[in-house]
Amino acid sequence: MYHEKLIKAMHERAWTKEEIKKGTAIIKKLKDKEPKSELFNYWSNIFYLFVIILVTSISLTPIILLTDKIMSTTLTILFGLIFGSLTVYSITTLEDYNDKHHRLWGNLILFIGLLIVSYSTLKIVINLFQINASALFYALIYKISFAIFPAFVIIRHEIEMNKHLAKIKRKIKRKK
Repeated sequence: MYHEKLIKAMHERAWTKEEIKKGTAIIKKLKDKEPKSELFNYWSNIFYLFVIILVTSISLTPIILLTDKIMSTTLTILFGLIFGSLTVYSITTLEDYNDKHHRLWGNLILFIGLLIVSYSTLKIVINLFQINASALFYALIYKISFAIFPAFVIIRHEIEMNKHLAKIKRKIKRKK
């Protein structure tokens, strides 16, 4: 999870080999306590996000049916913010498991994938109910508002992780 990221950050911040050994000893103790079901958790989180986007995109149908475009757009944004806030834990957990990929690319791929799911679902529903609306417009509005709160939490989380790295480095220097 974060352990590999911490070690990488130690190297990037030019820690000495002795400091890294002490830090990795602490990390190894934590790593031994980790559950071994990471692969299942990773894919179950992806499935959870897929289902949430699929179901909520279908649920946007009554909102899109509103004749007032400003009201339907506002409700779509509100809907995206609410469900985006409910998936924050799942998205941050995916970042923990997905340490092989660059964070920006991983999130961008996730965003585009879920945008495609949302668009496809809305396109089918709009064609099925013969609604005069743009599936791409509502999918973009929904997905962007869905991603705002998780992005904020991820950025705050990264800032906190950097603070913890600094604390670990200070503790190691004090023990010398």
